[in-house]
Amino acid sequence: MKKELRLEMLEKLKALAGDRKKLSRAEKIQKDFLASTYFKEAQVIGFYLPSEIEIPLDKIFSAGLHAGKIMAAPIAKNHQMHFFQVTEKTKFNRSTFGVLEPEPEKPIAKASLDVLIVPGLLFTEEGYRIGFGGGYYDRFLSDFKGVTVSLIFKEQLGVFPPESFDQKIQKLFIG
Repeated sequence: MKKELRLEMLEKLKALAGDRKKLSRAEKIQKDFLASTYFKEAQVIGFYLPSEIEIPLDKIFSAGLHAGKIMAAPIAKNHQMHFFQVTEKTKFNRSTFGVLEPEPEKPIAKASLDVLIVPGLLFTEEGYRIGFGGGYYDRFLSDFKGVTVSLIFKEQLGVFPPESFDQKIQKLFIG
């Protein structure tokens, strides 16, 4: 069932990517996060480098750097994720999954991440998610102590039964 839901949502997000209103909706979602206590109180923010079908996180990255926050992005290797500090000078490589990853210069410990922005395709209103299928985030989140948030379009809300290993996202920013 997850496989079918994943494929269906990928198609919806690809169609949405061509919508001219997508950027203004994505900007509003980013602004909502930036106005939140999640952003304001965090010193270290983990984020992902979005593909063209996901909500851009450029404003969050820029605002975080401007506010003196440490911004960290993941590298996936051997079924695990490790976060590394990202600055305006960071160089990126494309992974075997086609995702941009930072050059692994300054590692950031999992326990140091105050807030983690988690990607996903489909979400329940309770915060359960269907991701892209590798299980990296569910494994990472299984013992993560920080706050988890996701920035999503309302079209990404749906209903599905969570599995025992699915990790609930604490706050959804929906636009």
